[in-house]
Amino acid sequence: MNNELTNKRLTPESAIIIYKEKGHYGTEYYLERREIRSQNGGYSFMAPQPLSKNMMKQIASSFVKRNALDIEFGGLIAPHLLLGVNKPGTMAVIWYRPAMTKQLNFSETLGIKGRPQVQLPATLYMVLNTTLYVFALSSDDRPDGRTKLYHAPFFNIYTDGNVCLGTAPIGKTRARTFEEEAYRFERGFYMAEQNGGSSKPCKTDLKLLWSQLIKKPGPFPIKDELIQHPKYKTLNDLISKLIGNNDSYDQEETDIDEDFPGDYDDLEEEVEIEA
Repeated sequence: MNNELTNKRLTPESAIIIYKEKGHYGTEYYLERREIRSQNGGYSFMAPQPLSKNMMKQIASSFVKRNALDIEFGGLIAPHLLLGVNKPGTMAVIWYRPAMTKQLNFSETLGIKGRPQVQLPATLYMVLNTTLYVFALSSDDRPDGRTKLYHAPFFNIYTDGNVCLGTAPIGKTRARTFEEEAYRFERGFYMAEQNGGSSKPCKTDLKLLWSQLIKKPGPFPIKDELIQHPKYKTLNDLISKLIGNNDSYDQEETDIDEDFPGDYDDLEEEVEIEA
């Protein structure tokens, strides 16, 4: 045991032992609790008892409170929002924007001349915890699970679609609603200086493409330039691979059996453990 934690902040109270038995219809678990008592300067395990549902609820409630984020929808769900997830260890919000005219903040080192007021394709965004992902869409239609995702035609984006937020004025304080969190990241992304990247997200070199679109303004050439994302081909792919995987702990059918067979009459002895 960690003496510093035990003596100054934490005191051992119980030990939980998990028994696992493979059944024909899924995995079954039995949980028992052994009280820990301080005796003669040390600690002792007392006789085992089935872990009560009430204690399991208390432990689960404490875990959720410590790990769930205080974020929710702010009211009627805005039409551009597609998904909001808030659970222990995972906060995600997905939204999209139709094609629009936007001013991009190109770094001088890129050598892109002219006023960077350009027309963007429809774009899909996802914030997963503290990481922003950006993808292009082929139409302004509201996306569904089958909607194809394309590499976004921007600098500072890695091949997986996640954004390098080095100069983005995102701030450190998480918003209290999904709407505000989406706005915070989207605003910071476009305010950040676009200054390079090694990937080639479009068929034409990105520097050349934006130079051409600044000289001859017009709709973004979706059919000629967009490349479908090879890893997240659809919105369903994105959700299942980046958000769905975080649910792996409940993919397996499980039961907790409080009446696990066994006779504890012969387990009344105390087991000494060192502090």
